Amino acid sequence: MNLAIDRANNALPKGFVDGDQGAFNELYERFKNSLFRFIRRQIGNGEIAEEVFQETWLSIHKSRKLFDPDLNVSSYIFRIAHNKVVDYYRANSKAQYVLYDENDDNNEDQAATTTELDKKLHLLRGVERLLSLVDNLPAHQREVFLLKEESGLSIADIAKVMEAGEEATKSRLRYAMKYLRNNMRDMR
Repeated sequence: MNLAIDRANNALPKGFVDGDQGAFNELYERFKNSLFRFIRRQIGNGEIAEEVFQETWLSIHKSRKLFDPDLNVSSYIFRIAHNKVVDYYRANSKAQYVLYDENDDNNEDQAATTTELDKKLHLLRGVERLLSLVDNLPAHQREVFLLKEESGLSIADIAKVMEAGEEATKSRLRYAMKYLRNNMRDMR
């Protein structure tokens, strides 16, 4: 990482903690998509996920003075999201996970060949299968997997977010990956 980028990354959390709206906006832009996908895949329901997403950003903004400099910004943000998802499930203990589905634009190219459509269908089935398998993971394995994939956090940072040991976190990710690989292999 070059020095200019490193300085910019260090300045962003400081500006955020100091209440700089530009720094907050930059954090929002940087993390909004991955954070929403993480919440959406944990909760399933789009409307509820949107509410939890908004509550998460409100909490991030309100608690900025509590930002722990030992955590990186993404760990801090995903920790708050993790807590909001846990709070949602505690408050709604009968809530059910549902299969995540992207809103389809249905703007397919009318001139697409049968081969292209077959490839797209195969890819879509693979994505649907993967998302279904992710939904079937035990909660801790699913969360570790999603934090790794959506946020790109290190194992150490995921362990901090989940308040778990690094070895337990590694184990959960390893079991999740093994389950996903084995079951995706069966699809071929």
